[in-house]
Amino acid sequence: MKRILILMSLVLSIAFSAQSQEKTQSREVGLFFHNLDAFGFRYKTGGENCKIRFTALFLSAGKQEITVKDSDLEPGGKKTGFGLGVGLELPVRYYD
Repeated sequence: MKRILILMSLVLSIAFSAQSQEKTQSREVGLFFHNLDAFGFRYKTGGENCKIRFTALFLSAGKQEITVKDSDLEPGGKKTGFGLGVGLELPVRYYD
């Protein structure tokens, strides 16, 4: 009876030890801003050493007005943009 109990406890401890050493993958979804005139949605997936970043939608807009005295010209412009992106994050640890 003692041998069976010891064997079962050994098997369970090995199973829990193997389970605790599995690599975990994280998944993140977020909204990001750049200079308050551009924003987008970002999805990240990966482990501790490497993450893949997908930017699903990136929108930007802006307006520029320049007035010149003594002239009829009023140069200026508007800009709009959108984009998709894929990136790779490789964090560098600078501490021990």
